[in-house]
Amino acid sequence: SNGVVIQQQPLWAYDHRKFQSEFGNTLDYTSGISDNVLFTAYAGTKDYLRGIDVNTGKKVWEVEINNYQSGRDFSYPFNDNIALSDRNNLKVYSIAKGFQKFEKTINATHLSGRESNLYFSSTTSQSSLNISSMSVWKMNMESGDIKKLYSPPTEDSVAAIIYQNIPFVNEDNQEYVAVIYSKSFNQKDHFYLAVSNEEGELKYEEEELPVKGSALAQIDNEMLYILNPDELVCYDISKKEMVWKKTNSGLPEDNYSPIYCLKIFDNKLFKLQYHYKDDYTGLQAIDTKTGNIIWEQEAEYFIYNMEELNGVIYFVGKKYLHALNLSTGKKYWQMEAPDGEEWWLLNSVINKNSNQEAKVIANTRYHSYCFKAVY
Repeated sequence: SNGVVIQQQPLWAYDHRKFQSEFGNTLDYTSGISDNVLFTAYAGTKDYLRGIDVNTGKKVWEVEINNYQSGRDFSYPFNDNIALSDRNNLKVYSIAKGFQKFEKTINATHLSGRESNLYFSSTTSQSSLNISSMSVWKMNMESGDIKKLYSPPTEDSVAAIIYQNIPFVNEDNQEYVAVIYSKSFNQKDHFYLAVSNEEGELKYEEEELPVKGSALAQIDNEMLYILNPDELVCYDISKKEMVWKKTNSGLPEDNYSPIYCLKIFDNKLFKLQYHYKDDYTGLQAIDTKTGNIIWEQEAEYFIYNMEELNGVIYFVGKKYLHALNLSTGKKYWQMEAPDGEEWWLLNSVINKNSNQEAKVIANTRYHSYCFKAVY
């Protein structure tokens, strides 16, 4: 079907509500898959972590937790690990088995990970505007060992504000973390880049970046891509120089424009952004080398994640689950959520590199649904 609305019967559906009265509570953005087990977090009358078998839709484990902190800055799934922070404690669970692997008493936010390392920021606050310390740490997921890697320089006796930690590897396959920060709360419109290796050896710091407060960033092949409300920038980390900058056409610099997603698939950037001026949400595929737009499609408001499977990209808006051709932007189909619900999150795509049936899993506020993927 060429871009038409379809209704596909789900392979399975899982209702996360313990009681039918839990209509004020929802599934969170946190999700991940390991060893054919889907991890979900549900903030209900009580907070639960659950593992769902992706082939049957049956629950394989459940853990009740306290002080669950919603939001993508406080949770990060990778490999078989899901790291969760409640601001005071950092906990790591196995996605496949559901057991708690580690717990550390440390304030943690801006979680990110690569291979067996989890990176995070830790702060000690005296008040909302006076941060006494802020540092970047690494935690090894095999041993549980943690190590402080970097503390940005300060100004006005107030510690720097860290906005993002992004792990990457260089051309020699050495692991680094890029830290985007401002030097103090009073300097929050001036952003800098520091790069450290996984042992805490600083490559450089205080390199000024063209970053604005609500920006998203991704790294690929030592290129840092920064999506600001009014522009998209490519910055060469090794050479410490801007490669290209593209201004969002028709969008003035002072027009705040929410940014929902920035992903990299197949040497293309996929940028999803809402423009207040035109009341328009656009999904663009962009050439990473030039910044030129390859294709553009109108999308839906309220989209936070995007996944790729066999040359097809999937994402959800409030109304539809979408499937588009990665190379051309051609829409295969768009699908409404069952039973009149609204979509909430695209969980994942699975069986990407196997001979098993490929699946797409998406959430409404109360259910997880599994569908056949496009071939």
